Amino acid sequence: MECETSVGGKVERITLRLEGMDVDFKLAEELSKLLAAKKGLDMVIAWYDPERNVHFPNVECCGEDEPAWYIYGKSRGGKLLIEVQGYEFFFI
Repeated sequence: MECETSVGGKVERITLRLEGMDVDFKLAEELSKLLAAKKGLDMVIAWYDPERNVHFPNVECCGEDEPAWYIYGKSRGGKLLIEVQGYEFFFI
């Protein structure tokens, strides 16, 4: 899959760190969706899982300054990036 390098507007970022419990991808995704819903956003357009070193969408393009999945999300209107324990989710 290819993506364009034109990027949109400003991205709001939220970081959530939890102590005393293990956080896997599924829990991180659920927590990020709860936070995004508070901002009126409900669609995950891109994500990154550092434990498995995988991302969605599976794009390899766009530039060297930022990861391809991030540029993909931003260039398609991503407004909110939520990081939960290193897992990252881009919402529109």
